[in-house]
Amino acid sequence: MATIIKQEEIIPDLEYEKGLDIRIGINDASCGSSELTMGYTIVPPGVRNPAHFHPNAEAGFFILSGELKVYIGENRTMTTVKPGTFVFVPKGEIHGLENPSKTEAATLVFAYGNVPNKEASGTTFIEKPWVK
Repeated sequence: MATIIKQEEIIPDLEYEKGLDIRIGINDASCGSSELTMGYTIVPPGVRNPAHFHPNAEAGFFILSGELKVYIGENRTMTTVKPGTFVFVPKGEIHGLENPSKTEAATLVFAYGNVPNKEASGTTFIEKPWVK
């Protein structure tokens, strides 16, 4: 059955990736999804998440606002992305992002394919959090 989930109904997850405000709207708990996890992330000014990968899920995100530096691969190739940009990350590919602005938060929508929740993606961090 189709489900409508309003942003104000979502509890922010501030622990999954320290420093980021992550709001997961679609997963097994919210609507019974078995193969899609989708959410919204607010990246505060100056925040960078630790490099990580998802061995069990492809990841994709769409930049809504702000500018982000996205790094991908073992050599952490950096690309600056702006609103309207899609980013696809295959299973197991190291990636992360940084908001270089000193004043403006950046926002994005993300999805993990073929998993019912973020835990099933198998997120594995390869460096310590930059934010405590």
